[in-house]
Amino acid sequence: MSMTGRLNGRCQVNISLTFLLGSFTSVYAGTTEISAGPPLCMTEQAVIAVTLADAIAKSLSDQPKLNLAKETLAESLADLSASATAFLPAGQLLVEESRYAPSNGGAPVQVVGNNVLGGPRSDSAYGSLNVTWNLFSSGKDVAGYRGAKAAVRSSSAGLDSQLNETLSDVMQAYADLHEAQVTVDYQARTVAILKGIAARAEERLKGGQGTTVAVGQARAAELDAERTFNQNCRTVYDKSLALAQSFGHQLMPGHVVKSMGPLPAADRSSLAESDLDVIIDSDSAVVAAKEQITAMEAKLKQAQAQFGPTLSLTASRDYLGQSPVGFGEANRSIGPDSYRIGITFTQPLFPFVTETAAVRKGQSELRKAQANYLQARLDSGTRMQGAFNAAREALASYAAAKSSLSESQEVLTLTRSQYAAGRTGLDSVQRAQMDIDKAQTAVDTLASQNLLAGWELQRALKPHQFAHALLSALRIPFAAEQGLSGNSEPPPSSEQ
Repeated sequence: MSMTGRLNGRCQVNISLTFLLGSFTSVYAGTTEISAGPPLCMTEQAVIAVTLADAIAKSLSDQPKLNLAKETLAESLADLSASATAFLPAGQLLVEESRYAPSNGGAPVQVVGNNVLGGPRSDSAYGSLNVTWNLFSSGKDVAGYRGAKAAVRSSSAGLDSQLNETLSDVMQAYADLHEAQVTVDYQARTVAILKGIAARAEERLKGGQGTTVAVGQARAAELDAERTFNQNCRTVYDKSLALAQSFGHQLMPGHVVKSMGPLPAADRSSLAESDLDVIIDSDSAVVAAKEQITAMEAKLKQAQAQFGPTLSLTASRDYLGQSPVGFGEANRSIGPDSYRIGITFTQPLFPFVTETAAVRKGQSELRKAQANYLQARLDSGTRMQGAFNAAREALASYAAAKSSLSESQEVLTLTRSQYAAGRTGLDSVQRAQMDIDKAQTAVDTLASQNLLAGWELQRALKPHQFAHALLSALRIPFAAEQGLSGNSEPPPSSEQ
């Protein structure tokens, strides 16, 4: 029997989640008695209704970790552009104006180094155009460029990995909130029914047909149900806060987030077990760790190249103008003077303390990157195995819950027949109804877990297609999201 059929059937309680929708209605059809009103969560809470598509779309722009991954990629692209300039010639223009006013103008001119002493006052304008081109650097510039390219690939894969992680976190938080809402809705109906049972037990005691033991048991059951309901309300508030945090939203005091339904279903038709190494190697986190090894290898080569020689070509042209009249006259008389072309060879000799320390640091960073790569592979394999196990368990539990619901529906039908024939009381009918509500709650909760397990399985088996699949299911255009690389195929390897 579906949820709609149960709500329209005989002896049902039609209740909406009060703290989210603002009011409860409790109608008991087919009897002459009205059950007690259900308990209320904090009705003063301001409700923010959020669909999964809303939460995902907001996380793509507001989630701090995802934004950090975007900026890391932008930083890597800037470093790549800077590393390419090492292969280009560098130019420099120097312009200088000076006035020479000696204190002993009558003394003969003397030149000491670059300083002129004595002689008459003079004004001068000097210009110099210099070009330097690095011809050879023992592989340091090449290693820097290759390392920058590897860092870009690592950052791009890291962004894809963080995107998958963000989407998974939002889905997990959304599913948790939905399940908490289903549970608190069930518990509210249970409290309402138990209040009615307790009220009838007291009426029977007053009429001489009941016992104090029965009243005490009914009151204890009602108290336990209310305590559980209050705990479930707290769980809803906590899960609401967790969902808001997952997509980067700051909840104000007195505000709660309401989920607007279960997760969409994942397409499991194309999910099949394949080679373990292929799945792990396509994981964005593993790709990012592998490219980081390439970047650290290049950084080590850069440090080692500091011991080698460098060769550069320099060319300069000087412009000089002089006048005893003033600056303006000196500038008007400026003209080309000398030029110089040279090749510079530099070989560092000692002490190499800084260079040796840089090499040791590079070796340590390379070993850390290799260890991080192995850990990333282990994490990816563990996540895949966990997704398989969770998917199997969720599917089996969902099937068992549906079977239990069918049995509870049969018991309710039989109890109603006995009540109509006068062979049982209204309490039995309502307890059977509570069993159906409990079974239906279990079905709804396990259905949500089964849907989440399907998406986690897709993330584990096809991590490079997970984001596109989820956004397509939610009808969110991926191309509109700025700053996301969003590879639909595995990122290029370090050899490319």
